Amino acid sequence: KRDLDFDVLIFGTSSCLKEFQLAKNNNKKKKKKKPSHEAGKVGRNQYLRRGQSPLEVAKFYSPRGPHFFTTMKPSNGIKGKPYLNISSDFVESTNLNKRSFVVLRDPSRRLWRLKICVEPRRTCLRKGWSGFYSCNKLKEGDVCLFELDNNGRRSIDFVLDVRIFPKSNH
Repeated sequence: KRDLDFDVLIFGTSSCLKEFQLAKNNNKKKKKKKPSHEAGKVGRNQYLRRGQSPLEVAKFYSPRGPHFFTTMKPSNGIKGKPYLNISSDFVESTNLNKRSFVVLRDPSRRLWRLKICVEPRRTCLRKGWSGFYSCNKLKEGDVCLFELDNNGRRSIDFVLDVRIFPKSNH
């Protein structure tokens, strides 16, 4: 007999990850996994110098895998049907348009399952984006870095780590 080991993610109706206590298996000792790299949020005005944009600050970060930057626009937070367009270069290099869902990991390590909408001239995130946007207190002018989690695990989920570089309040 072979033991099977797999990960299961359960999402609630709000697209947020639900947490469950797992039953202990006394036959095996599990090693605690450490994330390959930590996603983080740059605090408001941290590293921002007068006249420096969040995009300039974001470019100092060196992503390890496929990624794209985007600056939050009014359409990203509008009431009704907010959305986020995804860079066409990123979509092509990762075959994202062949998937139905993506999981975003925010700076607090919360997981958000979002629907991918593939349209003739663009690929965007819609269902679930509003919750991610509001819970992370995103605002117009903030810059987000979306980086593919390439930690070597085989996974059915396409996970993007999100780093947030807030717009200065000046």
